[in-house]
Amino acid sequence: MGGRAGRLRKQLAESTLVVLGVRAGGRTDEKTAAERGVWLAPVGFKSVVATDAGPMLDLKDSPNEQEVLWQAARQVRAWVQQHTPQADYVLMADFAISRIGGETKAAAVHWVLCDRQGDWVLVDYQNSHHADFQQVDPKSVEDCVRLVEIRLKKRLQEANNP
Repeated sequence: MGGRAGRLRKQLAESTLVVLGVRAGGRTDEKTAAERGVWLAPVGFKSVVATDAGPMLDLKDSPNEQEVLWQAARQVRAWVQQHTPQADYVLMADFAISRIGGETKAAAVHWVLCDRQGDWVLVDYQNSHHADFQQVDPKSVEDCVRLVEIRLKKRLQEANNP
Protein backbone atom coordinates (compact mmCIF):
# COMPACT_ATOMS: atom_id res chain seq x y z
CA MET A 1 0.00 0.00 0.00
CA GLY A 2 2.87 2.38 0.77
CA GLY A 3 3.89 2.73 -2.86
CA ARG A 4 0.33 3.42 -4.00
CA ALA A 5 -0.15 5.99 -1.22
CA GLY A 6 3.12 7.70 -2.18
CA ARG A 7 2.03 7.80 -5.83
CA LEU A 8 -1.29 9.37 -4.83
CA ARG A 9 0.49 11.94 -2.68
CA LYS A 10 2.61 13.03 -5.67
CA GLN A 11 -0.35 13.06 -8.09
CA LEU A 12 -3.04 14.31 -5.69
CA ALA A 13 -3.80 17.59 -7.48
CA GLU A 14 -4.40 15.70 -10.77
CA SER A 15 -6.40 12.84 -9.22
CA THR A 16 -10.15 12.39 -8.97
CA LEU A 17 -12.02 10.81 -6.06
CA VAL A 18 -15.46 9.31 -5.75
CA VAL A 19 -16.84 8.91 -2.23
CA LEU A 20 -19.17 5.94 -1.95
CA GLY A 21 -22.24 5.91 0.25
CA VAL A 22 -21.10 6.55 3.82
CA ARG A 23 -22.41 4.02 6.32
CA ALA A 24 -23.42 5.27 9.73
CA GLY A 25 -24.70 2.88 12.34
CA GLY A 26 -24.82 0.06 9.78
CA ARG A 27 -26.93 1.96 7.22
CA THR A 28 -26.14 4.24 4.30
CA ASP A 29 -26.53 7.85 5.38
CA GLU A 30 -28.55 9.28 2.48
CA LYS A 31 -29.13 12.67 4.09
CA THR A 32 -25.52 13.69 3.58
CA ALA A 33 -24.91 12.05 0.19
CA ALA A 34 -24.55 15.30 -1.76
CA GLU A 35 -22.43 16.94 0.93
CA ARG A 36 -19.70 14.29 1.30
CA GLY A 37 -17.76 15.46 -1.74
CA VAL A 38 -17.73 19.02 -0.44
CA TRP A 39 -16.53 17.89 2.99
CA LEU A 40 -13.55 16.00 1.55
CA ALA A 41 -12.64 18.57 -1.12
CA PRO A 42 -10.02 20.28 1.13
CA VAL A 43 -7.88 17.12 0.98
CA GLY A 44 -6.54 18.38 -2.36
CA PHE A 45 -7.97 16.11 -5.08
CA LYS A 46 -8.61 17.66 -8.49
CA SER A 47 -12.28 16.76 -8.03
CA VAL A 48 -14.36 14.96 -5.44
CA VAL A 49 -17.83 13.63 -6.11
CA ALA A 50 -20.18 11.60 -3.95
CA THR A 51 -22.49 8.77 -4.88
CA ASP A 52 -24.93 6.61 -2.99
CA ALA A 53 -23.51 3.58 -4.80
CA GLY A 54 -21.31 1.17 -2.96
CA PRO A 55 -21.20 -2.26 -1.41
CA MET A 56 -23.74 -3.38 1.13
CA LEU A 57 -21.17 -4.31 3.74
CA ASP A 58 -21.83 -7.56 5.56
CA LEU A 59 -19.62 -7.20 8.61
CA LYS A 60 -19.48 -9.78 11.36
CA ASP A 61 -19.32 -8.31 14.85
CA SER A 62 -16.02 -8.83 16.58
CA PRO A 63 -14.30 -7.39 19.65
CA ASN A 64 -11.27 -7.03 17.36
CA GLU A 65 -11.84 -3.76 15.53
CA GLN A 66 -9.04 -4.43 13.04
CA GLU A 67 -10.83 -7.61 12.01
CA VAL A 68 -13.98 -5.61 11.25
CA LEU A 69 -11.94 -3.00 9.38
CA TRP A 70 -10.30 -5.61 7.15
CA GLN A 71 -13.63 -7.34 6.50
CA ALA A 72 -14.86 -3.99 5.16
CA ALA A 73 -11.64 -3.39 3.21
CA ARG A 74 -11.94 -6.76 1.42
CA GLN A 75 -15.60 -6.10 0.57
CA VAL A 76 -14.86 -2.59 -0.74
CA ARG A 77 -11.99 -3.93 -2.86
CA ALA A 78 -14.22 -6.64 -4.37
CA TRP A 79 -16.98 -4.11 -5.09
CA VAL A 80 -14.59 -1.67 -6.83
CA GLN A 81 -13.14 -4.52 -8.92
CA GLN A 82 -16.66 -5.41 -10.08
CA HIS A 83 -17.81 -1.80 -10.63
CA THR A 84 -14.87 0.03 -12.19
CA PRO A 85 -15.32 3.70 -11.28
CA GLN A 86 -14.79 6.72 -13.52
CA ALA A 87 -12.61 8.32 -10.83
CA ASP A 88 -8.96 7.52 -10.14
CA TYR A 89 -9.70 6.69 -6.50
CA VAL A 90 -12.62 5.42 -4.43
CA LEU A 91 -13.25 6.07 -0.74
CA MET A 92 -15.76 4.36 1.49
CA ALA A 93 -16.28 5.20 5.15
CA ASP A 94 -18.11 3.25 7.83
CA PHE A 95 -18.99 4.92 11.12
CA ALA A 96 -19.97 2.96 14.22
CA ILE A 97 -22.31 5.63 15.52
CA SER A 98 -25.39 5.29 17.68
CA ARG A 99 -27.77 7.14 19.93
CA ILE A 100 -27.67 6.01 23.54
CA GLY A 101 -29.57 7.69 26.33
CA GLY A 102 -30.40 10.74 24.22
CA GLU A 103 -26.76 11.30 23.16
CA THR A 104 -25.27 10.49 19.77
CA LYS A 105 -21.73 9.17 19.92
CA ALA A 106 -19.33 7.50 17.51
CA ALA A 107 -17.43 4.46 18.76
CA ALA A 108 -15.26 4.03 15.67
CA VAL A 109 -14.50 5.52 12.26
CA HIS A 110 -13.26 3.18 9.52
CA TRP A 111 -12.39 4.13 5.95
CA VAL A 112 -10.88 2.47 2.90
CA LEU A 113 -9.27 4.22 -0.08
CA CYS A 114 -8.73 2.15 -3.23
CA ASP A 115 -7.47 2.96 -6.68
CA ARG A 116 -9.79 2.29 -9.62
CA GLN A 117 -8.47 -1.29 -9.90
CA GLY A 118 -9.59 -1.96 -6.33
CA ASP A 119 -6.07 -2.08 -4.89
CA TRP A 120 -5.88 -0.63 -1.39
CA VAL A 121 -4.12 2.72 -1.12
CA LEU A 122 -4.92 3.53 2.53
CA VAL A 123 -6.98 1.74 5.15
CA ASP A 124 -7.56 3.46 8.48
CA TYR A 125 -9.53 3.23 11.67
CA GLN A 126 -9.90 5.46 14.68
CA ASN A 127 -11.52 4.95 18.05
CA SER A 128 -11.29 6.42 21.54
CA HIS A 129 -7.73 5.08 21.91
CA HIS A 130 -6.41 7.39 19.16
CA ALA A 131 -5.41 11.04 19.59
CA ASP A 132 -7.15 12.31 16.44
CA PHE A 133 -10.40 10.62 17.48
CA GLN A 134 -10.10 12.13 20.96
CA GLN A 135 -9.47 15.58 19.48
CA VAL A 136 -12.54 15.48 17.23
CA ASP A 137 -14.70 13.52 19.72
CA PRO A 138 -17.19 12.64 16.96
CA LYS A 139 -20.86 12.86 17.83
CA SER A 140 -22.33 13.11 14.32
CA VAL A 141 -21.78 11.96 10.75
CA GLU A 142 -20.31 15.40 10.02
CA ASP A 143 -17.78 14.97 12.86
CA CYS A 144 -16.86 11.52 11.54
CA VAL A 145 -16.31 12.89 8.03
CA ARG A 146 -14.12 15.64 9.53
CA LEU A 147 -12.06 12.91 11.21
CA VAL A 148 -11.73 11.09 7.87
CA GLU A 149 -10.48 14.35 6.31
CA ILE A 150 -7.92 14.85 9.09
CA ARG A 151 -6.70 11.25 8.89
CA LEU A 152 -6.58 11.20 5.09
CA LYS A 153 -4.45 14.35 5.03
CA LYS A 154 -2.11 12.95 7.70
CA ARG A 155 -1.79 9.56 6.04
CA LEU A 156 -0.99 11.17 2.68
CA GLN A 157 1.54 13.46 4.35
CA GLU A 158 3.23 10.41 5.89
CA ALA A 159 3.27 8.46 2.61
CA ASN A 160 6.82 7.95 1.40
CA ASN A 161 8.18 10.35 4.01
CA PRO A 162 11.25 9.06 5.83
